[in-house]
Amino acid sequence: MRYITIFIILFSLSFSDTIRFSPLPVDNSPRLFEQYKHMLKYLEKETGYKFEFIYSKSYRDLLKKFKSGKIDIIELGPLPFVRLKDEFKGAEPFLTFNSKDGKPFYNCVLVTKDKNINSLSNINKNTKVGLTRNLSTCGYLMSEHIFVENNKSLESFDYTYLNTHSNVLLTLLIKDNMVGTVKSTVLNQYKHFNFTELSYSPDIPGFAFVANKNQVSNEKIQKIQHAILKLDPLHNEKDKELVSKWSSNTKYGAIKTKKNSYDVVYQAMKNIQIPKDK
Repeated sequence: MRYITIFIILFSLSFSDTIRFSPLPVDNSPRLFEQYKHMLKYLEKETGYKFEFIYSKSYRDLLKKFKSGKIDIIELGPLPFVRLKDEFKGAEPFLTFNSKDGKPFYNCVLVTKDKNINSLSNINKNTKVGLTRNLSTCGYLMSEHIFVENNKSLESFDYTYLNTHSNVLLTLLIKDNMVGTVKSTVLNQYKHFNFTELSYSPDIPGFAFVANKNQVSNEKIQKIQHAILKLDPLHNEKDKELVSKWSSNTKYGAIKTKKNSYDVVYQAMKNIQIPKDK
């Protein structure tokens, strides 16, 4: 019996340094694993911890597993993180990733292709508005923030969710008297279409790695931070080659998450109620 007890203790200890990681559920499991397996192998080598890839089929599934302790670290955008933090205080963002332009933030940009719309003052009650998802930071929340800053409200217009930033831009190309809100990083990929930029949100923090502090020690967080922060893929060719097969969310370097980086999202949520009926 004593040997069985010792075996069980040793067996459990062998898994004590396993960190379970789940990224944003933006693709099917095999494709998502391909995008993150090289980064996880790098982290294993640099930290000495074992990393286990966990697939989450949806945002709801991701957050449910995280809160129940089945996942240790997740990847989240700013609005989903702020909503999570409100109900789960153990959530701690510790790495904010850069976009392709090297900035750890982006803006939500209200744009159009209608030549008769040069500013928000040109839109009328028949103007349609294209948004991404309702829980996307650039969806209802920051779009309404932009409208309110210009003495208007989305509730005065016919708005619809088009799911992705690319879908918003593509819809604007074929429809007149329409505006839409997208991430500046996505808009930069469509510069050749010459969208008219009408207004911007404040700076929004990029995607972040969020730890369950009830399960992940400061030592583990610091080792992961050190492994990622020492890479400079935008200026170092060796680092660029190393991360070349990483996901587009993680391959451009990162910074330590700043404590006040989510203030703009918190403030917007205090003043704006996102409708649940659309």
